[in-house]
Amino acid sequence: MKRLILLTTLLLATTNYAQKINKVPLSSIESLFIDVQAHYTEVHSNQLNLYVNYGQESNSLPPSVEYLLTDDDNTALVFDSERQITTYFRKLGYDLIKTYKQERSPIKGFKFSKVKPSANKSTNQDTLTNQKQ
Repeated sequence: MKRLILLTTLLLATTNYAQKINKVPLSSIESLFIDVQAHYTEVHSNQLNLYVNYGQESNSLPPSVEYLLTDDDNTALVFDSERQITTYFRKLGYDLIKTYKQERSPIKGFKFSKVKPSANKSTNQDTLTNQKQ
């Protein structure tokens, strides 16, 4: 009986309350690249909800509940700044590749990678030049 109580206590202590995207824990996503869109929670608010696209199958595009980053209780996570967003994903092992803003929209986007970009960054012009030689 003591072992059962100890085992149950250890199991509960090690349970990870993970953030989820459409009931999929964010920590279990194995995608090397993700696209994150930050949408303001309200019109005159500085708080942001995140919609994460990791290549999941969906019948809709963000912003849709299928892409919303939530906690275990299915409550949307709220972020206060771009820095908080990048720090959050950095802790999950993602590097920020670039940010973007959609034209005439308050939506801010972030592209993250689990792979470090190669040191030998070639452009399309470099590729064309190499092919001609």
